[in-house]
Amino acid sequence: MRILIADGYAPTRYAIRKLLQRCPGWEVCGEAANGREAVAKTAALKPDVVIIDIALGTECGVTVAEEIFAATPGLPIVLCTTSPTVHPALESGVRAVVDKSDAGRQLVHAIETALSDKSVKTFVAAAG
Repeated sequence: MRILIADGYAPTRYAIRKLLQRCPGWEVCGEAANGREAVAKTAALKPDVVIIDIALGTECGVTVAEEIFAATPGLPIVLCTTSPTVHPALESGVRAVVDKSDAGRQLVHAIETALSDKSVKTFVAAAG
């Protein structure tokens, strides 16, 4: 499975890459530091799933997700956020929302959930 990571903060992209590289059969095929780059790399690299931060540079991750989803309907998108009020993002093509403060524990589960059933939409919140 090929994954694109879109996050404006390089250390976060690095941490997510390291986490996902531990999953057998998963490959981080690219990284994007902003929304325009995320859209372009999604089109060029054709990942199986895209992970997008809610605050992607000066752009809103939900808007970027909508643009990617419009160009590639059905592509699983996982949104990472620190805001607990992003349920509306699930209407934009986003399949799972992960609490960024606990992404290490939840991100792999969110990706698996997003891929397992294309009709499932999930909010994965931090425990506690």
